[in-house]
Amino acid sequence: MKHRLWSLDYQGHYLSALFALLLVLTGCDVAPREDAEISAVRAFHEKILSLGTAGVPRLEDIEALTPYISAAFRQRLLAARAAEDAARIRHGGTEPPMLQGSIFHSLFEGAHRIISVERNQKTGGYLVNLEYGVENAPAAEKTTWQDRTWLITENGQPRVDDLEFLGKWDFGSKGRLSLILENIGRDFFPKSDL
Repeated sequence: MKHRLWSLDYQGHYLSALFALLLVLTGCDVAPREDAEISAVRAFHEKILSLGTAGVPRLEDIEALTPYISAAFRQRLLAARAAEDAARIRHGGTEPPMLQGSIFHSLFEGAHRIISVERNQKTGGYLVNLEYGVENAPAAEKTTWQDRTWLITENGQPRVDDLEFLGKWDFGSKGRLSLILENIGRDFFPKSDL
């Protein structure tokens, strides 16, 4: 039995080596994908901060966001922009916009800084820790909170598909941005007017 090429001892070493290789390969696949997703979330939020939009973004701002967002998210923004424009025309510019303040954050004023982005292992999505306040102000004069960013993969790339507002204020945005955008036209115009 000593001369058998495929002894039990040899099988054990072979299987252990194969298992270790699979662990390494699997681990190498997960980390870069998660890093790419965190980078995509951060890049989207940095773009939002750089645009400084209030209310529904202008068409040129939606185009600037296009590399970061899903096709469905883009369509929701374009539909909301069309509803806002139709409302402005209908009311002759005498009514305020339907959506005001930062539509991308729980806090009406928006954010000034991204503190961190982390994957939420329990519920999915990415928790984005945000801050509003003057840069050198004391911590007591700053507001911090978390919002959740939801991703999908389109064309092999992570894209932001929705935002979930997690701020704890009574007056802050609640729920998901997708529902707010989808309802904007239905809330203000009969279906036949759109």
